[in-house]
Amino acid sequence: MCNGWNHSDGCECGFGPPYDRDVPDYFDNSVGSEGGRDLSAIGPQSASLASLITNDTLTTQLVSTFLWQSYIGRQATGLIGRTGKAGAGEKAPIIYIVRHGRGQPRHDLLIFDPQIPDDQVKQGYVEVSPSELRAGWRSFRDAYGVTNASIPPWLSQFNLQNVPEIAVEAMNAQRHFFIAMHPPRIVWTSGAGQNFPRIPSGALAVSKRANGKSLSTAGVISSDDKGRTGVTTALHAFTKHGASLFVEGVAGNVRARDTITDSCFIEVTFAKLPPCGSCCGPLSGVTPGRGEEAWFDGITSGKVQTHIDGWTPELPWSAPGIQSRIITPPVTDGGDSGAALVSKSGTIIGFAHYRTGFNAKSPHSAWIWAESVFSALHLQ
Repeated sequence: MCNGWNHSDGCECGFGPPYDRDVPDYFDNSVGSEGGRDLSAIGPQSASLASLITNDTLTTQLVSTFLWQSYIGRQATGLIGRTGKAGAGEKAPIIYIVRHGRGQPRHDLLIFDPQIPDDQVKQGYVEVSPSELRAGWRSFRDAYGVTNASIPPWLSQFNLQNVPEIAVEAMNAQRHFFIAMHPPRIVWTSGAGQNFPRIPSGALAVSKRANGKSLSTAGVISSDDKGRTGVTTALHAFTKHGASLFVEGVAGNVRARDTITDSCFIEVTFAKLPPCGSCCGPLSGVTPGRGEEAWFDGITSGKVQTHIDGWTPELPWSAPGIQSRIITPPVTDGGDSGAALVSKSGTIIGFAHYRTGFNAKSPHSAWIWAESVFSALHLQ
């Protein structure tokens, strides 16, 4: 019998190697794979948003996101005050908006809540009144610190007051589904005159000693606002170590660290690093779509092609104090922490954070939202 560790090819559980099921598949099995409606013109406010975006798929994605933001903010859900906050601890739920379904995609909600027993899974369609959605948006906005400054430049003409009205239109137009369960066991994916940022050409190992064991992977080569060059990596790999680290055997010093984004910046002499390729910087102001292709190069896994499955609900807003994340299939392994997840267009989407254990009901790899890391570490 499979116990979550002894998977073999064709294992009936569906969650071990070769990873025949991912988070969108889990939703398709629960709510169906038919997909949803085009939500870009379901009401006057959604149509107004669509006129600013001029992309129906992206508008549909944001319309559902606004519904879930307003839903999460409802006092009745009990989620506000326990989710997303820095220092919230192990009792805080983890929430993702998951894109799934064939054809026009659906965007439904996945909740990992420690208060739900291990052997229970709660799921169903949500029913929320317009007044609850409006009140919920106000709670969400206040809890996540969403202000006009959070609006990305390309959407600068958008009015935040329209968010709850768009949520109401979405609730009336299409039923939205949620799945809630106990958090899966996670496995941290760590082992014990230039134009920046750049992506390492071949994964760069970060270690405590010059010839020591690789504990994580360098994410990007960049410079900070003080003109120092160096690399990023995952902070959790080095919480028990001092400021001196090595990147591919080259000595460096940790100059900045941020616990919310699980990241740090290691100053290293650029000339001593291997060749690297340029990139377009972090993705900003818009979430990637489900199925969007991406790749990473981890010190353990090597270069891997993958795709986006979901994102935390506060995105695309810039929300101070919130650990924003993206999820993909469970493609990372020990030592890959810190690796950059890069889109086909060359933008950095995220940095490897953790992966779920092999016995998880909804297996995935989580990636820290790249824009938040660049902001926290003051990178150029």
